[in-house]
Amino acid sequence: MNLLVDLDGCVCKYDFPALTKKYFGRAIPNKGIWTYSLEDSLGIPPRLVQEMFAKEVFSEPALVQGAIGALKHFISKDYNVCIHTNRLHWMTPEELGDWLDKWGIPYSSIITNGDLPNYVVAHIDDSPAKLMKSHDETTVKHLLLFDNPWNRQCLNITGKLHRVKTWREIKEVVNGG
Repeated sequence: MNLLVDLDGCVCKYDFPALTKKYFGRAIPNKGIWTYSLEDSLGIPPRLVQEMFAKEVFSEPALVQGAIGALKHFISKDYNVCIHTNRLHWMTPEELGDWLDKWGIPYSSIITNGDLPNYVVAHIDDSPAKLMKSHDETTVKHLLLFDNPWNRQCLNITGKLHRVKTWREIKEVVNGG
């Protein structure tokens, strides 16, 4: 039983007011990040966002409440927790594995090259586009959109996305469905 799990915005959270102050000179509250694209939200070149993340991905994570316990729970129930993250734009799979181990983030495997399993019980992500892409590429039972200010404008016109706000909700959906 496979779970696809995104890290940033689901397991780890960024302090966007501090980051935007540090890199761009102005603290922008999380609610000011109205779309998944920081470039669009902030009106800055993609290069600047890429430079920021290239530095920040190796930092100590701020963990989303309940994430570590839920991931441990799923692994104890024989789920294959597959990390499916954009961090691979800035880290090698080996560096990502070392980072996950260093910070005690449980996982079973890391998805590289976009090679998704044939069947996924749930994909947990804060990007509507990434969820819909996995839906197009493999069979996914539950597309779980982890609620954040940057995805609240998503209209979900297909009705395929299930918005969740906590890891407890995720456990209920996965274990109950």
